[in-house]
Amino acid sequence: MVDLFAFCRLVLAFTFLAAVYGAVRDWTGFQYSANRLWGEHGRVPRGVLRTVALVEAATAGLLLLPERLPVEIAATVAALFLVAFTVLLARVLVQGRDGINCHCFGVKAEEVSGASVARNSIFLAMAVASASGAFIGVPLGDRMQTLLVWAGPAVATSLMLANANLVVRMVRRPPRFVS
Repeated sequence: MVDLFAFCRLVLAFTFLAAVYGAVRDWTGFQYSANRLWGEHGRVPRGVLRTVALVEAATAGLLLLPERLPVEIAATVAALFLVAFTVLLARVLVQGRDGINCHCFGVKAEEVSGASVARNSIFLAMAVASASGAFIGVPLGDRMQTLLVWAGPAVATSLMLANANLVVRMVRRPPRFVS
């Protein structure tokens, strides 16, 4: 039987490792994309970008450990990172800023879209599952209840943010009906 919680931890750990690898491999592109995502607020300080990469690497490492406490901490940090980044992506969509590249995993070709936010919502659900699964010795029913209590609203909010661009554009320009 496959342990769902361990699977989520592995996928999340390798996702964060891929993000760090992409940032380190193309640091200039990472900085450029971060500044474009941040928008009119100016440049993101280099120290902040270095901290992001280091925390992502540490989070990935902690998710791979078998002990409970590091996994709880790492899963919580992963969830916070994913919420923050998802909100940033959704803000770009709501503002209608086209042509912004998120530089996710070092890939320059991916523009911010509803799919980016939806993908992050899946990773967010995995972070919540990882935190829930860290409760070793807790009956499975209680772990599943924790997972559903936190993952349900998190995924629903992320999916709502993914469609925010469509909703905002519809409000700004209501559809015209043929008479």
